[in-house]
Amino acid sequence: MLKLKTIAPLACVSLGCLFGLPAQASCVTEAMTAIPYFDMTKGELVMPLIELSATPSGEAQFLATRLQYQSASNPAHFAITQPLTNPNDDCEYISIPVANFDMSLWQLSIPTVALISGGDEVAFYSAKFQLQDGGLTLLPDSLIPTEGRYSGVVYNQATQQPLKNANVSLDGVEAAQPTNSAGHFTITGIGNSVCQTLTISSEGFAPMVKEVDIRYGGLKACETMVRGNRS
Repeated sequence: MLKLKTIAPLACVSLGCLFGLPAQASCVTEAMTAIPYFDMTKGELVMPLIELSATPSGEAQFLATRLQYQSASNPAHFAITQPLTNPNDDCEYISIPVANFDMSLWQLSIPTVALISGGDEVAFYSAKFQLQDGGLTLLPDSLIPTEGRYSGVVYNQATQQPLKNANVSLDGVEAAQPTNSAGHFTITGIGNSVCQTLTISSEGFAPMVKEVDIRYGGLKACETMVRGNRS
């Protein structure tokens, strides 16, 4: 898991937004807190974690990959540019919606993909793709606006153990539940601003309030220019 900045003398947070990092995560748990994203400035679709269903063995498997938008050949086609990799599955499984590839239909369903345009906002969509021509083709009318989400894991820095019952919010939107026994939280219905205020509090710990760039992991601080007059 990622080791990130201090929340308080005894707590730290690991955020799984892997924007800007390799698609392959160090473990399944880490990748599950990341959502797929499409960088419109580069034409790159990054898939931190894909769950395979309807496999020959009947067991779920996990992969990660990157794809490149191929506008010259097909306006909705993405070619695979990074070979499918298998994240280490020794980590605890976090049951949150992740991209799913149905091997019986050869279809990829993405519950949430973030569209990054290089501006000060991020748009969130759900999408479906069909495997064909050595890549993935977006199915007609399958790109639908959806709620954004932000996930992570809160740790006790002293013990390196997940911190349970911590309250987390992003720009005032609270996680539906405090962190669970694995320290995991998910906030749904977040705003579209690139720069948002992350707040984490837990009994016995000093609260953390930090402006974060939701496109990146590592508690990346916001650039002043992103929020204009906000410092």
